[in-house]
Amino acid sequence: MRRVLSRWIHSPELVICAWPEWFAPTQPDWPEQAVTTGFALLREAQPSRLDPVLLDFLEAGPAPIGLTPGSAMAHGKLFFARGLEACATVGRRAVLVTPYADQLPSPLPNWACHVAYAPFDALLPRLATLVHHGGIGTCAEALAAGVPQIVVPFAHDQFDNAARLERLGLGVTLKAVAPASHWVRAFAQAETGQAASGAAVAAERMNHTTQSVQQIVERIERLGTRG
Repeated sequence: MRRVLSRWIHSPELVICAWPEWFAPTQPDWPEQAVTTGFALLREAQPSRLDPVLLDFLEAGPAPIGLTPGSAMAHGKLFFARGLEACATVGRRAVLVTPYADQLPSPLPNWACHVAYAPFDALLPRLATLVHHGGIGTCAEALAAGVPQIVVPFAHDQFDNAARLERLGLGVTLKAVAPASHWVRAFAQAETGQAASGAAVAAERMNHTTQSVQQIVERIERLGTRG
């Protein structure tokens, strides 16, 4: 994988940075052919639909807290244990999104709902807060939905994404080993502090930007024409 990355990540023709300038501004030491396009939010022609069981759960009570360590995280037991403990402490409902059901306690409390997958464009606007790993795609979807974010980074670019969100006043960062009491504090910070108001502003900003996917497609097609 590292060898493959080394062949294309520094392409002499074009390097596409799929995030907006306000999230990560172009730096003087970046290659000249690097361009920022905005977040690449993929949308289907038809509105995304939620699983009927999840939809019933969402409509049966107040907006829950969403918990997901990412679709590739197969070691999320502590993440979910801490999150559920904090939710129980403050009396909040929870939606757990992971394909690894073995990482969840069994049985789940009746105020929690688990799904292996959910389209974030349909789910996130219905959450009070999203607690996640800090993957760039999840960050972008949460910004577009205007939902406060709590980031628990585990690896890769997640730490950088978490730091940027917090610096911009768009999220709160938690350590993976933080006790449940810190989670409770983060819930309050995310929903009543700068992260909540910042999330609404970010959503408005993203709704008024040019479609990034189309920009990316056009730039790639121009390369093909030149070649």
